[in-house]
Parts: sequence; structure tokens; C-alpha cells
Amino acid sequence: MPVDRPTFEETMRGRAGPPEIERCDVTDLATHRAALEELFAARSGDLVSILQGLQRMFGFLPANVLALMAARCGWPLARVYGVATFYSGFVFAPRGRHLVRICHGTACHVRGAQRLTEHLEEHLEVRSGGTTADRAFSLEPVACIGCCSLAPAMQVDERVHGRLDAGRAAGVIEGIRAADVAGQADRVGVDAPEPPAPAGGPR
Repeated sequence: MPVDRPTFEETMRGRAGPPEIERCDVTDLATHRAALEELFAARSGDLVSILQGLQRMFGFLPANVLALMAARCGWPLARVYGVATFYSGFVFAPRGRHLVRICHGTACHVRGAQRLTEHLEEHLEVRSGGTTADRAFSLEPVACIGCCSLAPAMQVDERVHGRLDAGRAAGVIEGIRAADVAGQADRVGVDAPEPPAPAGGPR
């Protein structure tokens, strides 16, 4: 028996999401309707793959898009959020132009990662997990970036900066600010690969 699912317009009139997650919508969702329907149809049944496609499309997972996805694919919205929150790579609000990941692995922890985090929170005027008011930086503590010999270390976008103290970390940030103003990419640091995706987990 066919499942009677809500239309695009019906979905947009009644959406919901977990209150503990910062929810951000996209205001021009109707303009993305064709691309969204194509994504849902092409990857039907693969929740994680659709989430990845949505994040590539918007840069984050908009709440109204997740509601539409749940309705069109026949999944409970709670399941969609459950999977999306399981993987740290998914975000629910727009990130800054630069993502600052501070390593809190064992080596970095014993060498002052927490103090470094607190200093950058003060320097950037943002709490961990947040984005600066000018959308320039998002600050994110992570379990490990795989550069223990450089502890304490942080990764800004694709580049790792190691053996940091408060002054050097602030200097990296200000160097990036200056490069942005000059319209140039910051080239300080060493290339570092993205951490591998989790092998297991909900799908």
C-alpha cells in the first residue's frame, strides 16, 4: 500500500527539531527544490549519504531541509537528528569562513590544550562550538587531529599549527585575518589530512 507523504508545501508549514540544537533555516528553500528532490531520489534509503549531500549543498544542515528530508524519505525526524548528531562532522548552523579545531588528545591535553582553548575563546570573543559575529572563525575542540608530536596543536582549515602557546595561537589567527583583508590565502603551517570518517555508526 503506498505511503501518503506530505507535499513540499505541507512539510514547510509544520516542521520541528530538537530544542537543544541550534536551529537555522534557509530562507530560499523553494529555489533548491529540484536539487533536493533529485538528491533524495538518487540516494533513497542512504540517510548518511543524503546528509553529506545536504551539507555540501548548504554548508550546514538547515532545520527546514531536515524536516523536508524526513517527510519525503519516510524517516522519523528524530532518527534523522539522531544520525546527524552522532557524527561530529555534521553541523546545524553556518560555520565561519575558517574552522579552528583545537586538539584535546592526550598529548595536547597534558601540554595545555584547555588553557589554549580558553585563550582563543577570549581572543575571538566566542565560546567553543560557536562562530564569531563576523562569521570569520568557528572554534571547535576535537578529540585528536593526529599530530601528537606537535602538541599542543590546532588545525585551521586544512593546515596544522603546532607547539603553540597563547601568543603563537593568537598570532596565527591574526595572520589569517590579515591575509583575508589582503585577499590572500594563509600559507603558514603544514598540510594535514582530514581525519577518517567513522567506520561504524547509525545509517
